[in-house]
Amino acid sequence: IVIAGGPAVSNPVPFGRFFEGIFIGEADRDLPDISLSMAGVKARGGGRDEYLSVLRNHPAVWYPGRIGKTARSFWHGFSETPGRVPFPVANLKPVHDHGSVEIMRGCPNGCRFCHAGIFYRPFREKDIPVIVGEVDNLVFGCGYREVSLSSLSTGDYGRIFDLMEILNHRYSDLGVSFSLPSMRVTGFTLPLLAEISKVRKSGLTFAVETPVAEWQRGINKEVPIDRTVEIMVKAREAGWKVAKFYFMFGLPVSGEVDEAEEIACFLREVQERSGMGINVNVGAFIPKPHTPFQWARQIGEEEALSKIFALKGALKGRRIEVRYNSPFSSYLEGIVSRGDERVGDLILRAYRSGCRLDAWEEFLDRDAWRRVIGESPWDVESETLRAREVTEALPWDAIDLGVGKGFLEKEYRKALSGEMTGACSSHCGHNCGICRDGVEVRSHEDGPVHVPPLAYPTPDPGAPPIAYLFAYEKAGKAVYLSHLNVMTVFERAFLRAGLFVGYTEGFNPKPRLEFAHPLTLGISSEDEIARVILRQDVDIDVFVESMNRSLPSGFSVRRTAKTAVNTERRMKSLMAAYWGSSYRIVPRECCALSAEDIAARIREHARDAGIEDHVEAGSDSAGVQVRIRQAGKKTNMLAVLKAVFAEDVPLVYVDALRTKTYGLDETGGPIDYFECAFIR
Repeated sequence: IVIAGGPAVSNPVPFGRFFEGIFIGEADRDLPDISLSMAGVKARGGGRDEYLSVLRNHPAVWYPGRIGKTARSFWHGFSETPGRVPFPVANLKPVHDHGSVEIMRGCPNGCRFCHAGIFYRPFREKDIPVIVGEVDNLVFGCGYREVSLSSLSTGDYGRIFDLMEILNHRYSDLGVSFSLPSMRVTGFTLPLLAEISKVRKSGLTFAVETPVAEWQRGINKEVPIDRTVEIMVKAREAGWKVAKFYFMFGLPVSGEVDEAEEIACFLREVQERSGMGINVNVGAFIPKPHTPFQWARQIGEEEALSKIFALKGALKGRRIEVRYNSPFSSYLEGIVSRGDERVGDLILRAYRSGCRLDAWEEFLDRDAWRRVIGESPWDVESETLRAREVTEALPWDAIDLGVGKGFLEKEYRKALSGEMTGACSSHCGHNCGICRDGVEVRSHEDGPVHVPPLAYPTPDPGAPPIAYLFAYEKAGKAVYLSHLNVMTVFERAFLRAGLFVGYTEGFNPKPRLEFAHPLTLGISSEDEIARVILRQDVDIDVFVESMNRSLPSGFSVRRTAKTAVNTERRMKSLMAAYWGSSYRIVPRECCALSAEDIAARIREHARDAGIEDHVEAGSDSAGVQVRIRQAGKKTNMLAVLKAVFAEDVPLVYVDALRTKTYGLDETGGPIDYFECAFIR
């Protein structure tokens, strides 16, 4: 049983042949119920037909041949229910490596090109105490120091300034920063800019879409240039150096005017008046189903490219970097966006021609797609790009998102005449059709906000910092984590453990955490050395127990020592105090060399490389015992093994373990790091 859902399939018709059902709307409430019902079918030994009956009898599930409308599912509990579903925290860096709290669902603004604004109507705001509870979970349960306050238009959250003040007061001393990824210029206040920049400065983004005031009224989104410049000037004074802008070509309000020149004029004026660098991203407008622009034409690939290159030429020689979305990808998206059953045949033939992962430019096979499109029995390009008549039947008419088609048509006509529509509210009078059957706008609670205290007592700002030197083990799957990954693992573990780390000063504060010597990927260790500066004095046993409870599998703290930090002088770094390491190399079954052979080859390589004074190697019943004194890249353990096996991947043949990490004593010899008085 294969199902799909989400905004991308709100026109489900092109995908009908690939799925048993497509869920329309918000899955928070109904999808778990469907899953539990299916679990009951499985428990009593039911067959496929019974599974399909459970799925297809739900009013929010569309499938080919369904009679009548498929009604969007709406979750009434968004505003009051904290999103604390357990989920794994990645140790390898994912694309979005931060925590995220959805503070508002939907958007009050009604931008006429925006599909998500219709799909998630009406807008609902989450109460501040609920948001704070979710942030607590992300910080102390997951260890995130960066949290995104997400929504379609975060600046339109009614108490956004109050929320930022509360969050900064609560977490800034812990080095936790907050980003607001979706901000309208008209909702961006200068005091809010100051709050955003208190801990760490995130990106500054302006989604202008179209530069001319009349066109902006047509899309129902005003972005005054004077207001934009005012914000950028203040941002530059606060330390920002670059701002990012988004524009679209081909919106149905621009007519025959030169869009590229209008965008270039807007950007040149903004840069001249603000003095900031600018990165701009442009792309072709794609009409989306269920929006007022669902009837509009889409510009073709050649037209989009000509506009993009005209813009690049108009901005040549300026400190403005222009990037663009692939017009061919936009064309493909347009095919899927407003297509019917015939698009499913295109997708299948493209797949059988080898098309995979088309959203990634490096994998997009344009030739295969063009061949499939060209061989189709219908005129794909004309059908995709043409304007629709407001009276014609559309493939997605059987999907009811709650907003009436008559309202969309009225908005389309207002767009063409440059007439704006006010914001969505409890008493807006738009009569779009969404507020019925208990579905309604949900604003934040007014009045004082009562937030419970932190679960951990915050450290005294005047308390002297304490340095904790610790040795830890890295084993199992953890050997495949790079040094940067390991740093992130420990940063998050300290937060999860309730241990408050000291931070550096400056634009982007970093935890005062250091490591003696990065361990090569694929090698395990019994004795990794690190040091952290804490702003609290905790017992060593508490430190070890708290860290081992908070670290992921493969890591464990084995011993710890602490000492007060002398703030009058700079501590010697662990790297500067590093002498070298001991290793144990054990041949695997696939290895043709014995331990004695490997040891002999290591010694031979050391002589040939001129590092025989730095490398010792011998063998015993446990394997090859190697001790290496640091002397640049030649004495890296992996480099030595590569020379021994004449292979780029020598760890296929052996297991390598660092058994000891040595510090320097006063005479320049090896010593246990915990005995190095000068690093304390």
